[in-house]
Amino acid sequence: MADQHTTMITDYFHISNRINEYTQEQNIEEWDIDLIKIRFISESNVSEFNDKELALLLSASESQIHNFFVVHCCLSNYLNELIDDQKYSSWFVQNEKLNISYANGNTKYYDAADIALLMKKTEKADWSYPALVASSNAMF
Repeated sequence: MADQHTTMITDYFHISNRINEYTQEQNIEEWDIDLIKIRFISESNVSEFNDKELALLLSASESQIHNFFVVHCCLSNYLNELIDDQKYSSWFVQNEKLNISYANGNTKYYDAADIALLMKKTEKADWSYPALVASSNAMF
């Protein structure tokens, strides 16, 4: 696994865990991503954060946040390849694993090495953080 991918995936796990901690502390019901922004949704409020704001909120570096967005985009687009097109009900990070809950009630766990195989595809698709910013600017 390339060092760049290792760092990006490690950052993804770290930031995902920080987001999970934050949402539990703040009683946030769900969160979602729009390429380079995160939205926290609670019963009475929706808050949106860009990379700089999210870095401050989670006491993280902007580089870690950028890596989080890139890996999340990769997983969002290539998850079916990782799980061989099986039907799943949810996916989330817990500690250093990607957890996939399947429609049949089973859960499988994937580590950084598994995700690194998907990350190779991002090189061809140019899903660097600057490319995600350009795509977001073009869409909005």
